[in-house]
Amino acid sequence: MRGPAECVRVAVGWRWRWSGGRGAVGVLVCLGLSWLVLVLFPGATTVHAQPAPLLLTGNLAGNLMELSLEQLMSIEVVSVARKPQTLSRTPAAVFVITREDIRRSGATSIPEILRMAPGLHVARIDAHSWMVSARGFSDLWTNKLLVLVDGRSVYSPLFSGVFWDEQETLLEDVERIEVIRGPGASVWGANAVNGVINILTRSARDTGGDYIGAAYGTRERGLLEARHGQVDGNGGWRIYARDSRRAGFEDVSGADFAPAQHDTRGGFRIDRGTDADGSWQLQGGAYSGTHGERVQELLLSPPWSAITESDDRVTGGNLMAHWRKAATPTQATELRFWFTQDGRDGVTYRGINRTADLELQQRLAVGERHDLQWGLGYRHNRDSLGWRFRVSFDPEHRTSSLYSAFLQDEITLTPRLRLTLGSKLERNDFTGIEWLPGAHLLWQPADGHSAWLSVTHAAREPARSDSDLHLALAVIPGAPPGVIALVGSESVASEEAVSYQAGYRAQPNPVVAVDVAAFYTTYTDLLAFSAGAPVCQPSGQAPPCLGTDTHVLYPQQFGNGMNGETTGAELAAELFPHPRLKVTGAYSWLVTTLHSKAGNPTDEVQEGYAPTHQATLRISANPGAHISADLWGRYVDRLPTRAIRNYVAVDARLAWQPGEHLEVALVGRDLGPRHQEFVGNRTIVPFEVTPSGHVQVRWWF
Repeated sequence: MRGPAECVRVAVGWRWRWSGGRGAVGVLVCLGLSWLVLVLFPGATTVHAQPAPLLLTGNLAGNLMELSLEQLMSIEVVSVARKPQTLSRTPAAVFVITREDIRRSGATSIPEILRMAPGLHVARIDAHSWMVSARGFSDLWTNKLLVLVDGRSVYSPLFSGVFWDEQETLLEDVERIEVIRGPGASVWGANAVNGVINILTRSARDTGGDYIGAAYGTRERGLLEARHGQVDGNGGWRIYARDSRRAGFEDVSGADFAPAQHDTRGGFRIDRGTDADGSWQLQGGAYSGTHGERVQELLLSPPWSAITESDDRVTGGNLMAHWRKAATPTQATELRFWFTQDGRDGVTYRGINRTADLELQQRLAVGERHDLQWGLGYRHNRDSLGWRFRVSFDPEHRTSSLYSAFLQDEITLTPRLRLTLGSKLERNDFTGIEWLPGAHLLWQPADGHSAWLSVTHAAREPARSDSDLHLALAVIPGAPPGVIALVGSESVASEEAVSYQAGYRAQPNPVVAVDVAAFYTTYTDLLAFSAGAPVCQPSGQAPPCLGTDTHVLYPQQFGNGMNGETTGAELAAELFPHPRLKVTGAYSWLVTTLHSKAGNPTDEVQEGYAPTHQATLRISANPGAHISADLWGRYVDRLPTRAIRNYVAVDARLAWQPGEHLEVALVGRDLGPRHQEFVGNRTIVPFEVTPSGHVQVRWWF
């Protein structure tokens, strides 16, 4: 039996035929068998087991397999209450993806990593497009999930969602990802309806020295990244650069899809000072890339449509400054400013968006029982959107403002019972004032055990697309031709949600930790579409239409035409059966029920947008002194209204550390039958995910 090191040697030394994944599959079979032998029979290979695992020391420190569960339960999160809290004292359904989880996943993008979190539905659409949703309502632009990077919102005000292909980053510098399932509107504001994801990067104080990473394989057609950092007694700074290329996918017929993805980006971060004297942080970055698209272009003359392939150009940048001063652990003042600019130029959409945000936050203890937080914020947004026949906006330019204030009080009722009351108040240009209150109760009956209840109200404010979008869906041949289109409406109101949640988090014994949450959420005024009266374009008059350059518009107008409910439960568990072995599992159950106000059954097809059942199982082992092995299997239930079947996929990673600061890994992704995961609104034919593999090298010096 070949050992893992031999598999690495073979993979690097031989000229494997990567096309079609045949060579990668051969390597992965060897890796899988070696992994099994190493775990079950540690002495069966030339790599001899040591009494204790020695993996990733020095610059690579942070192996959570060497931590006790008590330490894991004490990991601090900041996204739930905008202040540090240990997991055991957090009254919310929160899941933390640690730096060690990220490293051992072998992932090269944020969405791949998010598959670990229960309650999230993550699906790959094509080489660069992803769908990420929480607790239902999955779509290309999921409009009920707020995503942050170090507290900076990357939620698009244009389409109410996240362009995940713009969120590439240097994963080596991500400290952790905090995933909150359920509303977070009482502290983060509107659009945090079903969840909040906060991607937190490492302080520059922790990234001194140099790092180079590279990957190449069947899907990762070239990844090269580098970072340089320096640290002194008062802080540190770093700069980084990253270039990545990904191959295109295959359609359901097996034909190659040539357009792929190429991104180049760079950035910096500076951290100086101390909390007591005042610390400040300045960070920023810029990116540019080409993302292949294959769309059905609509025509107003025969043949009425044509398949178009193009490279969308994406560019952007951001800058954030953050100042903090903490007189005591419970007395702190923070001031944060950030600015972003993002642009896209492609066959279906062209535009640029600029956002500036300023917020002040203060925490103070009032007496012995009250931990009070308050804050004020202002956000300014300006966009300029070009015209395309299929996607256009009227008006093409818009400026909007958002004013906000929040107040939250954590009240210590008894040493083991805490009540948190809070609310955020926002004023936006679309619907006016939104009031977003929440209440959380936490009970710790014993050390290592905590139970919580919450009732929260959230809202999804209308986006630019809800009021101003014109999206052509299909052309009806004729003289004159007709166009079926989604048309925005200024009368669209906010979508409202009230969520009732309960959870239990415990470490019942030294080797097991469990976290379970259940929820019931009611929604009112959900977005739906209703047929409007046909009109002639461009005249705007009622048919019959005269002239040779006219067409009939059959509008499907945006409106608040649905109510609904979601019911579900989520379970996450960690098991340490052996100091060198960690098992992590998660399961999610979700039922969505929607009711059309107008009795239109087509509105209710969204019930099948998200899977009812999802499950993941990760097994991580340190079988030798310099070897780590990981297997990660996941099951995703079918999406009936999108005609997507359920599927099982497995990821595998085998890493070898020949020296203290060097790691070489072989990674297999989506091992198993080829399958669809989602259908994007822009694709003419569905694309399938196929097995892939890549070699990953990381060097710290």
